[in-house]
Amino acid sequence: MMRYALVITGHIYSYSVAYSPFYVRPVLYLAFDVIISGGAGKETNPYILSVND
Repeated sequence: MMRYALVITGHIYSYSVAYSPFYVRPVLYLAFDVIISGGAGKETNPYILSVND
């Protein structure tokens, strides 16, 4: 799995290392009516999003 790191220069680089304190991850802000209805947030078991009626 490819990892991405934000370095002090502000650039984002891709790495295939096991750990770095500079990893960046995507962030999603859900609307008030969207819920996480399943999954574990892993590559093999991603979150499932649903609209809460």
